[in-house]
Amino acid sequence: MKHLKRFNEAIVEWETDSIKSFYQELKDKLDNLPRLKYTLSFDDIKEVGEKHDIEVVNYDTFLNDLPTEQMKADAPPRGVPAFGLVNPTTHKARLVINTNIIDKRLLDFIYHMLKHENVHVGQKSRKKDKNAGEYLGDVSKTKEYFSNKDEVMAFAQSVSDMVMDRNPKSMEEAIKMIERTPLWRPIQTVDEKTKKRYKKYIYLYLEREFEKRGMGKEVPASQFLINQKK
Repeated sequence: MKHLKRFNEAIVEWETDSIKSFYQELKDKLDNLPRLKYTLSFDDIKEVGEKHDIEVVNYDTFLNDLPTEQMKADAPPRGVPAFGLVNPTTHKARLVINTNIIDKRLLDFIYHMLKHENVHVGQKSRKKDKNAGEYLGDVSKTKEYFSNKDEVMAFAQSVSDMVMDRNPKSMEEAIKMIERTPLWRPIQTVDEKTKKRYKKYIYLYLEREFEKRGMGKEVPASQFLINQKK
């Protein structure tokens, strides 16, 4: 299992105090709103983001700040309520909020996106070219998009995050939930070599989440990689 130990050292940690504090403060703010007001606004998100060093911008600012015309052409459409990326200039996780109606469900999704982008931030810090732009491929080209090397690790973390949101009681239960996550269907369009890499990263992110919660794991990584359905 030595090869898995080295592999474990290669995954990027998503967790930082800034995004945890950012999410918790907004969640508390949402929970304490007056009875007839149950959503936050763009200004609420931006104000809390400034306190915790989280970049929050509107769509126009996001689009204008992209350094190349190709990146602008590949940008998510304006109608998407919220999405994330790594700022190509500051190299920080950036949230693009295109709505003034942020409820608990959207806030949880924003937190989920920040974790994904923090993986990309960590990946960028490891690269020799610190100014290399984040991959902003066309998500409609599913196989190509989900085969990108950086996206494999980031989406593996996203799958792990979706699984842990379901509160699995064991690693075995968590593994069974993988195929029921919304992301697993598009991921399965990749080739077998890339799919195997996804499985390794998902297992390692799940393993780390169980360790954080002080919960054991009874499914060896080797068994998971052999027996997990294709």
